[in-house]
Formats: sequence, C-alpha cells, structure tokens
Amino acid sequence: MEKAVIALKVKSDKTGIRTAVYQACQLAMQAWRSGIEVVDCVITFGGARDILREVKVIDAKERFDTLLIYSPSQICKDKIEYLEFENFMTECFKVGIKYLRSGT
Repeated sequence: MEKAVIALKVKSDKTGIRTAVYQACQLAMQAWRSGIEVVDCVITFGGARDILREVKVIDAKERFDTLLIYSPSQICKDKIEYLEFENFMTECFKVGIKYLRSGT
C-alpha cells in the first residue's frame, strides 16, 4: 500500500486553522478513496522550506512514497519554486507529490 504524508501551510488565525482542518479532511478522504495510507502530517506557517525540514525528520523515522498537498500555490510562491521543490523531493527523498487542487 502506498504511504503518504499530508503537508499544509496554515495561517495563524482561526479562519486559517479552520480552513486547514477542512483541507486535511479532504486530503485524507481522497487518500482513503485512492488506497493511500496517511502515516503522518506536516503543519507549517512557513512554506516549502519548512515542509522540507519536517520531511527530513519524518523520512528518518518512517519511509513514505508520497507527499499530499492541497495545492502547489499554497506552499510555493510561484511555479519555479514549486518545480524546484518537486525535483528536490523526488531526487533526495524518492517521494512524489500529489495535490488536490491545481494552480501555481
């Protein structure tokens, strides 16, 4: 079974946290429908760099195949940053990225 980690960038207000909860539920439901086991999660107020830092910690504990994000634009400023992030995840961790909503 494919194993995944959910990663979300949240805003620090109540509305942002509520949105993150809804997004996590949507990602978990889609993972379940696709036969993907969610093994951990990353919640950050930063972006791609913070997620990379957390992925290193999780990868040292448990192997996973996929990083699930809500959308590329949520964690990266632009398409170039997202492509660099995606390449780094693939090359260094052998982890693919799947997202629910498109857009960068």
